[in-house]
This record gives sequence, structure tokens and C-alpha cells, in this order.
Amino acid sequence: MEFYERVSGARMHAAYVRPGGVAQDLPLGLSEDIYRFTQQFASRIDEMEEMLTSNRIWKQRLVDVGIVSAEQALDWGFSGVMLRGSGIKWDLRKTQAYDIYSQLDFEIPIGTH
Repeated sequence: MEFYERVSGARMHAAYVRPGGVAQDLPLGLSEDIYRFTQQFASRIDEMEEMLTSNRIWKQRLVDVGIVSAEQALDWGFSGVMLRGSGIKWDLRKTQAYDIYSQLDFEIPIGTH
């Protein structure tokens, strides 16, 4: 969020991405700051994973929230990954193949929790 705010000048409704490109160039030093951030990310991923998956409050707020049944997903007009997340094996790349997808063999991943 910090980086997006620095590049756009606003935290919410930044209107940075525009048709044909972006509103302005990156501020000086932003690329270097993003690079430094990403360099330390790998060494902290285990810490973040532990903090989130073991955190009682995090789990109370997020576990079993937003579950949508297959029937609800169809009733509500879901498509793509939202259908697959509800356990429905539907992927436009298989059912109505476009571009190179007709030449690729892949399983449609589905999931339910």
C-alpha cells in the first residue's frame, strides 16, 4: 500500500492506471525501495506464515467466512475461479478454448474448504 500511495499520491481511489498507461512516472527512488523490500521478503516469509496461520484472532475472523456453495455460485452468476472455488469444474479455456488453450492438456483445478 505504501508503494502505491507513493506512486499515485493517494491511498484510495488513486486513478493511477489510465487507458493507455499510467498517470505519471514513478517517483525517484521508488524502484530501489521496492527492490530493497523484495530482498528481505524471502527471509521473512516463514515468520509471516507462522504469524497468520497460528494467530487465533486471524483465524476467528477468516476461517469459514465467505463460503459459497455450488448452488449459490450458479444462482449468483459466478464464473471462472469463483465457480472452481465452489467446487464446480468449469473453465472457459477448456469449454470454449481460445488462443493456444485447445492445444494444451491441463486439469481444471477445483477446491472447496
